[in-house]
Amino acid sequence: MVLPKRTIRGIEAICQAYLWKGNQVSQGSGPIAWDHVCQPKVAGGIGLKRIAKWNIAAMTKYVWAIANKDDNLWIKLIHCVYIKGEDWWTYQAPPQASCISNGYKSLCPAQSKVNWSHEIWNRLNIPRHSFCLWITIQDKLKTRERLFKYNIIGEDHCLFCLDHPETTEHLFFSCPFSTICLSQVKAWLGWRVETTDLSRLCRWLDRAKMSRFRKAVITAAVAALVYHVWTNRNDLLWNSRRIAQDVVVHAIKEDLKNRVLCNWPKKHKPADADWFVLL
Repeated sequence: MVLPKRTIRGIEAICQAYLWKGNQVSQGSGPIAWDHVCQPKVAGGIGLKRIAKWNIAAMTKYVWAIANKDDNLWIKLIHCVYIKGEDWWTYQAPPQASCISNGYKSLCPAQSKVNWSHEIWNRLNIPRHSFCLWITIQDKLKTRERLFKYNIIGEDHCLFCLDHPETTEHLFFSCPFSTICLSQVKAWLGWRVETTDLSRLCRWLDRAKMSRFRKAVITAAVAALVYHVWTNRNDLLWNSRRIAQDVVVHAIKEDLKNRVLCNWPKKHKPADADWFVLL
């Protein structure tokens, strides 16, 4: 059946509340529009399906079955009782209508691809790190500069350095605190790249000529670094607890090693394995 619009809105409201607030009753929208959230990952979304379009796509499978007169009792009943040889049903249904996923794709117009999706959804990323990086790369974190602009807070200075407005660009990685963390992670990985800008780092990784395994490990390290800088910023804001850069980098190393060892690729070069063991 085709779901009523009110039902669909209610379901999507629950999904939004759970995604952004962790429960099913919160009010208000999230930092990223729901239409964008439901875009494919390659287009900058997280690949959730729009319920209304998925519902229609599911119904097209039955239309396809009826139009092609599938040999089962339910279809025969529909033809005998309701259709009765009407001309409309003599058309040939498109083959893609037999598959719900293909039907859904046909209902959703193609979107332009982003150049950072591979880095966000890298297999070796810890999922919560990927989600944080996904929000960050689109400049949708609730930074103090953003909150100040909407008159929610009275000051916009960075909590780490107290010298500059706290913007996404400053936190990742122009702030002295995060710059030192990034430098230590680079030295640990033997990653020789000069830029400290997050968007440029992601573009560099997208174009880098290195083994797939090493690229995945470095990408996971960047995602972990973004996550830990942001969570430590929040800890400083709410608990007035300042963590040293060495402690942050140690946590990143532990997260990365555990994640890679739990998702060790079946195919890898011996040189890559030796490189990782020495980290």
